[in-house]
Amino acid sequence: AVRPQLAERAEAESKAPAPDKPPELGQQTWKQAFPAARMAEDLRAGAVVFARGRRGQPCLDVCTEIGFGCSPAWFDVVNTCAALLAAFPEARSCDSKVFGVDLPAYRPSTGEVLVNSKPQEFRGLCSSHDANTKRLCACGFPRSGPQTSRTYHTVYSVQASRYFEWQVRFMHHWFKEAQVPGRITRLLSAGGPDFLVGPIPTHVAPPNPVPVDAGYQPYNKPAAIMHWLENSKPTEDVVVIIDPDCMYVSPLEIIVDEGFP
Repeated sequence: AVRPQLAERAEAESKAPAPDKPPELGQQTWKQAFPAARMAEDLRAGAVVFARGRRGQPCLDVCTEIGFGCSPAWFDVVNTCAALLAAFPEARSCDSKVFGVDLPAYRPSTGEVLVNSKPQEFRGLCSSHDANTKRLCACGFPRSGPQTSRTYHTVYSVQASRYFEWQVRFMHHWFKEAQVPGRITRLLSAGGPDFLVGPIPTHVAPPNPVPVDAGYQPYNKPAAIMHWLENSKPTEDVVVIIDPDCMYVSPLEIIVDEGFP
């Protein structure tokens, strides 16, 4: 019942004029962060499935049970009385004055569907739940189709120094010992290769020239990641970005929604 209601809405809103200017960082509405045209495309492609959770069950578990990943962007999309009433036909009314990270949802004890009135301040989370409510979950997979396994690429950023050398060696040792899936690459901010380039998979990126706060090395991290993405063009489904002083102790299985880190 939810899909036709949202499809009609998506088709209508995809024809609306584009905003005059892009939103400020962190101030996007769902229409800007998740355009109606993409929503309509995903609905037509069957790339999203709407599922009702049991009382007290987080969407992360709801989607995992059916073999999909929770798609948090859709919480804003279904955050309307019409969508929730379509998903929970047993509901008798809609309360749009509440807010929380465990919304939107349905409260059986009162027969009300609950719309999140402050979705920007309290963005819905896949892991949130309330013992008294049932959540409406959007479960999706990449538009290329469902996958039985995902590919991973771990990256971390360092400079060429003895300080980082022991961290690098331990990082790669424990990556192998923990049997972490995928590949791992050191992002080296330097003018050229160093002596670890041979034994350690490395991408060399130029140090970031910062006009102010010169010498503040953390600027190298985003610059190195951008240089790696633009030049190495990784093809893995998931890129994991970690700090060099963090070590894997067990395999890491991460579920992310395409286009929404």
